[in-house]
Amino acid sequence: MKAVLRVILVLLVIWTGVIAWASANEKPYDFIKVSPADIANCDESDGGPKPELVPLKDSEGLMNLSLLTTAKANASSLIPGYPRRHRIQNLNDGLYNNGASWIPAEMPAWAEIDLGNEYIVQKVVFGSEHSAFWTDRAATKFRILVAKHYSPDSKAPCWKEVYSYDNKSSAISNTTEFRFPPQRCRYVRVEIEKSVAGDVRIDELEIYGKRPFLF
Repeated sequence: MKAVLRVILVLLVIWTGVIAWASANEKPYDFIKVSPADIANCDESDGGPKPELVPLKDSEGLMNLSLLTTAKANASSLIPGYPRRHRIQNLNDGLYNNGASWIPAEMPAWAEIDLGNEYIVQKVVFGSEHSAFWTDRAATKFRILVAKHYSPDSKAPCWKEVYSYDNKSSAISNTTEFRFPPQRCRYVRVEIEKSVAGDVRIDELEIYGKRPFLF
């Protein structure tokens, strides 16, 4: 019994050392840099709030993986006629509010982020507008899906539903967080079925998580 305990103790010491080494040698996250030119390029002709910066990490130290340089936004469609205001790339441009948002051409719709690599994801944050002004185009029914491998079809077996929301009396207007058990994935999709006061608007799709251990 004593020999077994000694082996267990040695293994714990080794494992603690491995964790410490991995933490000390973790590569820094490579985030996009939002410049004054990016802010100036936002279309503010609607008279709404000015663009606001999106955080790189949350209060718990989880990283906003949507803002990695490897992350790429995609969506089911795009409303025509707004080349500087409502764009797919605005889903992860690091800026909040209507002048830096996405609106689809039709509903139902989906918006997604390809993180570029697999990460451990446990929270998605989005809303119609960070600073309330228009109070329109807010989601009332949606699902959050994750996948390691890609398919454009949300019903494909590669997609896993990790969160669902259906409440027409409480539309997602302000920036709101949605938590779920940690998932290892590369793709994160928000599939919006219903919204109020027009087709849905998302001003930023934030995905919070971290690298898998020994990434």
